[in-house]
Amino acid sequence: PGIIHPEEYCEFFIDQVSALIVDAWEKRQPSGISRAVGHAAVGFNRIMVYADGSMVMYGKTDREDWLRPYAGHDHALELLFTWNQAKELTGIVINIACPSQVVEGQLYVSPDFWGPVRSRLREEFAADLGVLPLVSAAGDQSPRDLVRRGRNEPDMRSEPGMNEMAQRIVNGVRYAMETAQTEVSWTAHLEHHAAPLELPARKVTEEEAAAARAQIEKMDTGKSIDPASPQAALLRRARTVSNRYDTQGDSPTFTMDFHVMRLGDIALATNPFELYLDYGLQIKARSLAAQTFIVQLANDRGAYLPTEGALSGGAYSTLITDNKVGPEGGALLVENTIKAINDMWKD
Repeated sequence: PGIIHPEEYCEFFIDQVSALIVDAWEKRQPSGISRAVGHAAVGFNRIMVYADGSMVMYGKTDREDWLRPYAGHDHALELLFTWNQAKELTGIVINIACPSQVVEGQLYVSPDFWGPVRSRLREEFAADLGVLPLVSAAGDQSPRDLVRRGRNEPDMRSEPGMNEMAQRIVNGVRYAMETAQTEVSWTAHLEHHAAPLELPARKVTEEEAAAARAQIEKMDTGKSIDPASPQAALLRRARTVSNRYDTQGDSPTFTMDFHVMRLGDIALATNPFELYLDYGLQIKARSLAAQTFIVQLANDRGAYLPTEGALSGGAYSTLITDNKVGPEGGALLVENTIKAINDMWKD
């Protein structure tokens, strides 16, 4: 009772955002932009690798058979600043390779570390400062350092940890401000590429389908199941896998909205996945842009997109229930993104 349901929230959200877009358009005026890179240790790989080749999300690192995190991290803050004609700061776009989920386990609605980031930046720079967070490729990242296991830092599952991460981001922005203030551009090349992109979907194997059917048979006893229970969620996932197998055909595909934008020396590319970090690093390294922003979870819900090496370990986010697209599609996404970006810089 009193809780807004998803369909209702969608209508509420659309009304609010539409009004904001119209308001922003009507109030637009000449302004400047600048870019900079800061650094903040916020995201860490959350998948741990063991001597037998297995991988576990949030796995223990004090085991004798622990080897390493599965992959690395990206502690860069990709920053875009906006300025009015009086050269007063009006907004900051902050792109980091980490989801905002320090307090994900708490039973309340929270903006997580972005709440204190906004309030502290507004206290320091301008009361009406716009702060737009964008999450980069971070499907295997989290705001927890599993090597140090919480030693010498606040609890990264509670508000003290949330505030610590917020301060790291604020410090990184503050450090980059000197560069941002001295290199403001009042004109900028603007280009936008938008098109559907068809990727090969991850196929459900016979073994995966058989396991899903066995789970359905075991759980679907005819008794009533609470739709909000973990059992109901497992049953839905098993049915989804079984249905995918029955309808996928020989060459299933996943079509996504593909957007790449150039704004001055910055490239910005979106994708609908929880994209593993390595894909994002490949795009950034090979991009001709001076700075590259990657924005995941945009325009759709593409689920996790893991790398090839992660599949063998069987960690959470690598199972067929977690993926619509696999590494083959990830490689194709990388190549298409790099081409779209670099084509904008050919001239």
